[in-house]
Formats: sequence, C-alpha cells, structure tokens
Amino acid sequence: MNRRPTDGVDVPQLLIEAVLSVAEREAALNDSAVVGALRAIKNGSTSRSAYTQAVCEEMIRRLDAAAVGEPQRRKAAGELLTIALDNTDSESPDRLIRYLALIAS
Repeated sequence: MNRRPTDGVDVPQLLIEAVLSVAEREAALNDSAVVGALRAIKNGSTSRSAYTQAVCEEMIRRLDAAAVGEPQRRKAAGELLTIALDNTDSESPDRLIRYLALIAS
C-alpha cells in the first residue's frame, strides 16, 4: 500500500490529545500555554514558557510519530488556534482545556 504518511491521520486530534496528555500530568497547565503552543506550531517558532514548551514538545512528538509534514502541522495548528481563541476566557483559565477534553471524548 502506497499511502502518504498523513492519509487517515486526524492532525487536529493529535494536537488535542497532546494537550490533554500534558494537562493530565501538569495540573497547573492553563489555556494560555495551549494557545502559545498552537501559535508556536503554526509559526514554526518556540516559546520561553515552560508549560507552553511542554505542550509544544508533546505535540511535536506526536506529529513526528505520525509522520505529519510541516504544511499539515501549521494548517491544523492554525485551525485549532482559531477554535482555541473562541473558547478562552480570562475568568476561567482552563476553559479551553475543558472544551478540548469534551470534544475529544
């Protein structure tokens, strides 16, 4: 079977699973770290925040394991970033994480 590596891979789902994996390990993880990680993936940059970096590294690890290329990474992160920004609230710093957990279940 000659498939491209990302055929059948739900790239946004990989990103969401990475966020939830870090959130499970890091109780202090908040939405701003998730937004920062999505921005870093979308822009191909890095972050100075330890929490953002932890999320970003987990995302990259999962994307690498699924052989997801740079264009697909950036596109999926951009799409998820749009959703993320619509689901954050300064009064509830984990609203986005809870939302991602809900849509992932």
